[in-house]
Amino acid sequence: MGIERFGIFECMEYIFVLSLFIVAFLYSSLGHGGASGYLAIMSLFGLALVFMRSTALFIFLNSLAGLFALVQGGLNLEPRLIVWIGADVLGGISGSYLGSSRIKPVRLKNVLSAILLVASIKLFLL
Repeated sequence: MGIERFGIFECMEYIFVLSLFIVAFLYSSLGHGGASGYLAIMSLFGLALVFMRSTALFIFLNSLAGLFALVQGGLNLEPRLIVWIGADVLGGISGSYLGSSRIKPVRLKNVLSAILLVASIKLFLL
């Protein structure tokens, strides 16, 4: 029943959980959710793309629900911000389609790794 754990695999599981904790701590200390960090850790540890996609979908829906709650609570969005949100949703939907059906998983991982590398370099230099 379940996966047998021994030696290096058990150690890697603990390192994975510790990595998620560190990312969550660092991102939240800056006021961010940490979605890109979680996806990067999942990619580094070789989790299947189906888990990464479902995690990204959950994060997107959770963010959308939070935005709706803020608007219902009386938050007034500037017209410029609404355009940015629309562009973000359009990019997310088109990226989801391309990532799930048109781009090979290896290429998708390479693109994601490059984007996260550039983002991390920008984070440390600014």
